[in-house]
Amino acid sequence: MLLHARAGRRIAIMPTFRTGGTPRSERVMSVEHWEAYYRGGAIATCPMGPGTTYTLELRDLWLAFFAALDDGGRVLDVGTGNGAITLLAKEAATAAGRHLEIHGADLAAIDPPRHVPNGASLFAGIAFHAGVPCERLGFADGSFDAVSGQYDTIILGYGMCSMAIVGIQAHGCRLVVPRVDDCISIFLGSRSAYTTQCHTEPGTYYLTKGWIEVGDTPFAEHDRLIQRYGKERAERMMQLMLANYKRLALIDTGQYELERYREYARRAAERFNLRFEEIEGSNALVKKMIYGPWDDEFVVVPAGEAIRYEHFFRL
Repeated sequence: MLLHARAGRRIAIMPTFRTGGTPRSERVMSVEHWEAYYRGGAIATCPMGPGTTYTLELRDLWLAFFAALDDGGRVLDVGTGNGAITLLAKEAATAAGRHLEIHGADLAAIDPPRHVPNGASLFAGIAFHAGVPCERLGFADGSFDAVSGQYDTIILGYGMCSMAIVGIQAHGCRLVVPRVDDCISIFLGSRSAYTTQCHTEPGTYYLTKGWIEVGDTPFAEHDRLIQRYGKERAERMMQLMLANYKRLALIDTGQYELERYREYARRAAERFNLRFEEIEGSNALVKKMIYGPWDDEFVVVPAGEAIRYEHFFRL
């Protein structure tokens, strides 16, 4: 899951509680189990009493976090359930005399205004997004000033990506990030695999299924440039953009049917006079990101500490 917050803002994820001794397959609750729980109307998953949200130190931590946001700030609560954290955000804003635009999202089919007693009044002004993975919410990058949730670890499927994640900070949980420059290393399976490619074939533009589908390539940009500037000017701009590229490489991670994307890549290579090549990728780093171990190939940032540029280089 990828979470995007505005530069200089904060992600706050408070730790959950785990039980030991029980096999993981027996501990995991399905989405249907959670939906049944939420329909019962409980606000918090670990309530301290009937109809209550979080209390004591946990409540104080959340109130302090939201109270630090500026007037007009935007908040996204991930895995919101019946909106316990969104209520604390609303309470903190009201106490500070500020307005926050508060969103709660959950993969489960939640409906806090309907299922929680007096929910329509409690959650007035809060927007809920039910039954949708967070990566498909449709918000643009940098849409939120704060992201909250109840996890002990956040894994960011990013590299340093032109400093995009430098400065991100989580309160109450650790951050795990692959120690790579950008996503190409992730698709190739390691930083060393990308370094090898760079040394043997500098001047390579890389494509994957995802980048082709979302149109995040210079070749898709070419069509947009023609519409905006006309064909002749667009051709000159593309020549400048691709002046140092000699090869177009389609990364095959083995995780999808490649033929459709292979044809696109070949046509793009021919169109812009690049040598087409298909290269082997790997999901090894993705698997390691999910299952561990988080060794030297990863940056592991403790709770409360911000990601720094220096984390990505062994000094």
